[in-house]
Amino acid sequence: MHCNMEMKKQLEILLVEDDPGDALLMQAYLEEKAGKPFRLIRVDRLAPALDLIASEAFDAVLLDLGLPDSHASKALNKYTPPCRKFRLSF
Repeated sequence: MHCNMEMKKQLEILLVEDDPGDALLMQAYLEEKAGKPFRLIRVDRLAPALDLIASEAFDAVLLDLGLPDSHASKALNKYTPPCRKFRLSF
């Protein structure tokens, strides 16, 4: 998986959020602050997010820590970023 975002023309972002309102707020925030074009893919559960992470390259994964199918610590334990350099934010 490629880990150098500077070379890409578009950021690939996965949003894992079960609340449609919160997802819209995050999309609006990203549109204002991203600083470059991005593609946002949203899923509302951890299981499909893990499937996408296994099959696609993402520059960022924004993870709701209160998903119906996972608790915060379990969600973080199931996701291992493919790059050694990454930022974890809550």
